[in-house]
Amino acid sequence: MKNMKFQGKVLNWNDEKGFGFVEPNGGGKRAFVHIKAFKPRSRRPVNGEIIVYELVQDNNNRYKAENIQFARDARHLKKRSQAKKRQSLG
Repeated sequence: MKNMKFQGKVLNWNDEKGFGFVEPNGGGKRAFVHIKAFKPRSRRPVNGEIIVYELVQDNNNRYKAENIQFARDARHLKKRSQAKKRQSLG
């Protein structure tokens, strides 16, 4: 399951404690989200925000999100990467 990217909505975010949960779009396993899992840590999430993440299980079989990006930022990075590829080919 690791390295599969999912997209979901941040729920129950507690900014003081730096954690919350994510519910995947289209249903599925709800996962724990920690502020340290955001890459890069440019800003803090808010409830209802869409994120892209990898879903992993910890040693107690609980789901958690890792390598998290804000969906809007992930789209921007993908476009920049595609533009760089075109420049190197041209």
